[in-house]
Amino acid sequence: MRKLSYLLVPAFCALLMASCVKKEDVVPTTPTTPTTNTGPTPQVPTQNNVDGVLAAIKMNFKIEQAGFTIDVVSEVGVASMYSSTGSSTIVDAGTVKLNSNALDKNSNNSYTKTATTGQTPSDLGLSSGASWDVSGAGSVSAFTYNHGSTFPKYTGTMPKSITKSSGLTLTFNSGNVKNADSVYVFIASGSNSFIKGYATNAGSITVTSSELSNLATVSDNTAILEILPVKIDLITKNGKQYAFVKEEANVRYININ
Repeated sequence: MRKLSYLLVPAFCALLMASCVKKEDVVPTTPTTPTTNTGPTPQVPTQNNVDGVLAAIKMNFKIEQAGFTIDVVSEVGVASMYSSTGSSTIVDAGTVKLNSNALDKNSNNSYTKTATTGQTPSDLGLSSGASWDVSGAGSVSAFTYNHGSTFPKYTGTMPKSITKSSGLTLTFNSGNVKNADSVYVFIASGSNSFIKGYATNAGSITVTSSELSNLATVSDNTAILEILPVKIDLITKNGKQYAFVKEEANVRYININ
């Protein structure tokens, strides 16, 4: 199983990079509860000790309204290139496109784009795969990469509530986790969060009452549950190594008892 570092990207800010060469050490962060129905920002994995991270994310966000569950689908592109291997300084990379969609360049030189059903744009073309095109600038030379058409997929359960004293039991196997290197469970409530990675064939797993103990008890559906199957390719372009990420973010607001 590949272990990744994770961080939230409020307002789709930069992907940050640690200093370890392996896919190790999960680092949870505290999410910010959004005020719109597009859902919370999905967790985005970062690969350590690379020259850039380019992530294509399919987010499935479940909303409970008037007793019904509504699925809101979003597609997200996030990219950051660094001044050197192991650096946390994000640099200009020119124009960055995901499936011919130009990502928006942020003030810190990171790039982001989100598309949601019913809005403009409604998608980033991820149903056909994740094809990247970076024009290059400064120390970043132009490159392209086609990450293929198959995305990670999770088809298991997404509970509406968690009882801390009982823990949370989920099943990960070849029947409900597809095309992923690993799958992560992220839970956040109040100012605390839990995140842990599992093998895609782990079988029955339990997030224990001890692991949930620091999460705030809420009854207004303000806690967050995310189940995140992830696939990463490490590819060398122009003598530099880039991490190309494909992720499915299954997201739901829940109660914690």
